Amino acid sequence: MYLMKARSLKVKLVMIGAIVFVASTIFTTCLTFISGVNGYVSQYYSGHQTADLFFNTADPQKAKTILDSCTDTDYVSAYKQYQGYRVSNAVTVNGNSIDPGYLYAFSFQDTKDLPWQMEVLQANGSTTAPPKGDIWISQLFADQYHVKLNDTIQLYPGHSVQLKVAAIVNNALTPSALLGIDYFYLNRDDMTQLGSFRAVNLIAVQAKASVSKTKKHLLSTVDNQVGGILLDKGTLIQSATMLSSIVGGVGLLASVLILISVLFSIAFILKSILKKEYKQLGVLKSLGRTNREVRRIYYLPFLLVNTAAVLVGCGVSVIISNTLIHIILRYIGDYTFSAIAVFVTALCFLALAAIIAVFTILVTRPVNKIIPAEAFRNTNTAAVDSKLTVVKSSSSAFAMAINDMFKYSHVSLLLVIVFCISFYLTFLFFNINYSVSRINENASKWFSTPQSDLVITGNLFSSDGKDEVLQTIQNSSDVKSYIYGDIITGANVGLNKQKYDLKSSNMSITVMNDFNSQFQFSILAGHNPEHVDEVAVGNNILRDTGLHVGDRISLLFNNQEHDMKIVGSYITLLNNGYNIKILHDTLSKYDVPANETAICVRLKNTADFDRVKQSILQTYPGVSVNAALPDISNTVSTVSDIVTPVTLILIVAILFFSLLNVVMITIITNTDQRKNFGIMKALGFSSGYIMARNLARIAVLSAAGLVFAFLFNAFFSAKLFAFALGGVDGFLNSIAGTLILSGAIIASILAAGFFSGLSVFSVSPRELFDE
Repeated sequence: MYLMKARSLKVKLVMIGAIVFVASTIFTTCLTFISGVNGYVSQYYSGHQTADLFFNTADPQKAKTILDSCTDTDYVSAYKQYQGYRVSNAVTVNGNSIDPGYLYAFSFQDTKDLPWQMEVLQANGSTTAPPKGDIWISQLFADQYHVKLNDTIQLYPGHSVQLKVAAIVNNALTPSALLGIDYFYLNRDDMTQLGSFRAVNLIAVQAKASVSKTKKHLLSTVDNQVGGILLDKGTLIQSATMLSSIVGGVGLLASVLILISVLFSIAFILKSILKKEYKQLGVLKSLGRTNREVRRIYYLPFLLVNTAAVLVGCGVSVIISNTLIHIILRYIGDYTFSAIAVFVTALCFLALAAIIAVFTILVTRPVNKIIPAEAFRNTNTAAVDSKLTVVKSSSSAFAMAINDMFKYSHVSLLLVIVFCISFYLTFLFFNINYSVSRINENASKWFSTPQSDLVITGNLFSSDGKDEVLQTIQNSSDVKSYIYGDIITGANVGLNKQKYDLKSSNMSITVMNDFNSQFQFSILAGHNPEHVDEVAVGNNILRDTGLHVGDRISLLFNNQEHDMKIVGSYITLLNNGYNIKILHDTLSKYDVPANETAICVRLKNTADFDRVKQSILQTYPGVSVNAALPDISNTVSTVSDIVTPVTLILIVAILFFSLLNVVMITIITNTDQRKNFGIMKALGFSSGYIMARNLARIAVLSAAGLVFAFLFNAFFSAKLFAFALGGVDGFLNSIAGTLILSGAIIASILAAGFFSGLSVFSVSPRELFDE
C-alpha cells in the first residue's frame, strides 16, 4: 500500500525532496561554518603553543620593567623577548612603495622555539628560520600586496636593505586583517642593518595564574602604560572569528527563514493531496482502517524521502562548509578538516529530520476528522480554495490568471511567501556584498575614520617636511578642506587601566587636529571633541567601564593622570571597537609628542583625484597618496576577498531554492489540472493561452513577493546588518543593483515556469476523454 501510494506521488515526492535537500544544505552549512571556525580557532589558541600575552613596546624602560616582573613565578610560568623594529613607512615591494600601517620586523632562530604557532605554507629553502638576505612574510601580507616567492622587498632605514621573499607563513599573531598588525621575519644578521628604525621589544608571556590576574599584575608595574600594543588570546580569537560570526549569523537567519518556507511547501503538498483524495480517505476508513493507518499511508513516503534528502543535504554541507572555513581561516594555521564540524552536522541531521518529520505527521491530522458518509457525498475533489471571480468581463490570459490566484489561494500564498523570502534574502546578501566591497567609500561609519577623497601618508612629519606639505595643500585650488593626524596605540597616552577593567587589551587613540564635520566622523550620541579637555569614546569602552556621555574619564598622558569629559560616543570596528578620539592640541597641552603620519583631504571635485595625486607625488616623491588611509584600505581589500565568495555561494543557493519551488508548484499544478487543461483545449483554448495564463499568474505573484521583499529590505536589512556588526551603520543599499537583480530573478523564474510547464502542450483532450 505504501509503495503504491509512493508511486502515485512520485513527482511530488521528488520535488519536495529536492527542496528539503537545498534547505537542509543551506541550514547545516551555515551552522557548521560558524561552529567549525569557532571550534578550530579556540583549539588553535588553546594550550601553551601560543603565549597568553604579547607586549609590543617601543619604550625600553617599560620593556625592562615588564621583563623584570616576568621573573615573578607566582604570575608567570615562562616568557621570551624578541628585539625588532617598526618598519611601516619605509617599505617597497618589487620597487613599488607601500604603506602597510603597523608592520614590525623580528628575527628568530627556529620556528619550533617560538612562543606562538607558525606554519610555513610556501618556502624556497629553509623552513626553520630565514637565511641571510631572505625575508619571511605572512600570507596576509602576500595577499594584500600581491607578493609571491622570490619577489623583492626593500626596507629603507636611511639606506636600502634588499631582501628576497623566501617563505610565506601563517602565524598566530596575524589571524585577520581586522587586527591591523603584521610582521616580517628576517635573519639576525640582516636585522643589524635596521638600526635607524624605531626599536621595539616583543615580550611573549605564558601566565601561571589566570591570564587576567597576570595581565593586571604586569600592567601595574608599568603604571598600566605599555608604551605600545598589548595583545591577549581573547583579542586574537575575536579578530579571527568576527567575519565568520557576521556572515554565518546572517546566513543562519536566512536558513531558518528558508526552513519555514519548506514547512509551508510540505503543508501545501500534503493538504492538496488530502483534499484531492478526500473520497479515497473515506473509503479506507469505511473498510476498517484506523486514523493512524490511513495517515501513515500518506505521510510515510514523505518521511522517508525527506529524511533521505536531509541526510544528503547534510553530507553536501560538509563539503561546502569545509570550503568556506578554508576561506575564512586562510590566515590561521593550516586548516584541513574539523571534527567539530562533523559533530554539528550530525546534530543538524537529527534536528532537521525530527522537525520535518513531526511537522509532516501533524499536517495529516485532518484525516482524523473525516467521516466516511460525508466523504462519499463530497464532490469537491479539486484543490479549489475559493469560487470568487475577481475579473468577470474578460477572458484574457492575464484576467484569468488573476482569477486563478484567488481560486487557488493556498498555492498563491505559498508562492508569495517563497518569493518574498527568496527575494529578500538575495537582496540582503547582495547588498552585504555591495557594502563590504565599498567600505572605503563608507569608512567613517565602519571605523570612525575621516571620510576623505585623498590621503597623503609617509614619513613626512619627522622634519619640517610636514609644514611644507600642509602649506602646499592649503594653497591648492583643488582642496576643499583638510585635516591631519594619526591613529596611535598609546605609547604615551591611554586609559587608566587601574581604574577600568577592559575586556580587550588592545586599544587605539585617534588623534586629529580637527574633527571637521566635512569628514563625516561617525558619532552615536553627543559630538566629536571640540576642545582640549574633551574626548569621544567608543561604545565598547563605555560598556566595559559603565561610563556615559557627560561623565569624566581618566586618561594617562606621559603616565600623568588627567580627567577628560566624555562629549560623544560612537561605534567602530577599529581595534575591535576599543578606540578614543582626542584633539592634537590635547597632546600638545600635556607635552605628548605627536607623530602624525596622515593628511586627509576633501577635494572640490573628486574627478580631479588622479591629477592632484600625480602633482603631489612629483613634488614630494617620498610620500604615498591614496583614496583612503592605507591600513584601512588593506583591511578592506582582505575582508572583501573573504566575504564575497561566502555571500555569492549563499545567493546562488537561495536562488536555486526559489527556482525549485517554482518548478515544483508548476509541475504539481499542471499534473493536478491536466483534465481541466484538456477540457479547455476541447473548448477551443490553445496551449499557448494556457501557458500564458500560468506564466501571468507566476509573474503577478513574483511581483507581489518582490514588493514585500523591497519593503523588508528597506526597513530591516540595515538594522539586521548593524546588529550583526555590533551596531556599525555600514549597510549600503544599491538601488540600481537591486533592480537589475530583481529583473534577472523574475526572468529566471518565468523561464523555470515555462520549461517546467511544457507538458501543457502535450495534453490531448481525446486521450483524457478515453481515460
